[in-house]
Amino acid sequence: MSAPRPVLRVALAGLLATVLGLVGVAAPLLVLEHRYTTARAAATATAAGTVVADDLGDSGDVRVRWVDAAGRTRTQRFGVYDTDRYRTGRSFAVRYDPAHPDRAAFPGDPDETSAEDDLVVPTGIAAVVAVLLVLPWLLRGGLFRLRLRRPGVRLPATLLSWQRPTSGPLDAGGSGVWLSLDAPEGPRLQRVLWHPALDAAPEALEVWVHGSTAGHRRVAVVLPSGEALVPVGRLRHAPPRTGDLVPRRETVLDLDEVFLLPPGTSLPPASPWWSRGARYGAAAAVVGLVLGFLLGGGGAAVLPFTAGTVGVVLSLWALGGGEP
Repeated sequence: MSAPRPVLRVALAGLLATVLGLVGVAAPLLVLEHRYTTARAAATATAAGTVVADDLGDSGDVRVRWVDAAGRTRTQRFGVYDTDRYRTGRSFAVRYDPAHPDRAAFPGDPDETSAEDDLVVPTGIAAVVAVLLVLPWLLRGGLFRLRLRRPGVRLPATLLSWQRPTSGPLDAGGSGVWLSLDAPEGPRLQRVLWHPALDAAPEALEVWVHGSTAGHRRVAVVLPSGEALVPVGRLRHAPPRTGDLVPRRETVLDLDEVFLLPPGTSLPPASPWWSRGARYGAAAAVVGLVLGFLLGGGGAAVLPFTAGTVGVVLSLWALGGGEP
């Protein structure tokens, strides 16, 4: 990452993923909901139907048969909330479009809004999730600025990387940057967002720490070269219970020291800052496609499931550090 403000790029990537994920979920559902309400408004004719089958599927749908004004028998499956009321053989009021009686009908009971809620509720959930993914960035940015305004002290520090107990191709290269601070009160651990300056920094160094190391509040760390590191989470007095904190030099190799290159040759360029996020996004897209077909009931759910899954995964990747 060669931008002068690389952390801002990671943050914007996470926020953009959140917004696009919300749009990808909400837009198709809102279009379907608009079509549903328009069709329901045109359903002005009523008929007395009979439940011919109940407790269908996982949600306990019912199948209803009725006769329209032209004397033609119609049968349709409806989602209902009051499953105990609509048992086989009982009456079920139906509303349908008299100009197009062959189109989908609607429950005559205005309280039976299962079909519409299946479109509205996911949109609301997506909006709540989007807010929950945006708020950490606002909190993180605000606290970071406040910490930088506090007086700084110079402390010895060690760069560490957190490694999961198990890893796969998506986790290759490390996962999370930590600093072990030699504070007067004892060792302290602060996780930070990845910054390209960290890859060139020595394992042991002295940094400026803004904020108190006595408690658990996060601190802002400034490298000797002047780059300010954005803290992720609170200041810790003990390492995380899962995974291992290892010296960062064990996970970030200097290829110039590993390979002896022939004269006139050079190493391939390093992976771009978004490389790991792209891998996560591709894997999330596959998962979203599968979930759309298996859980969503067909192709109409593919876009919301895929967009939502990709948006959440990329947002969590950025919030977790955005390390390439």
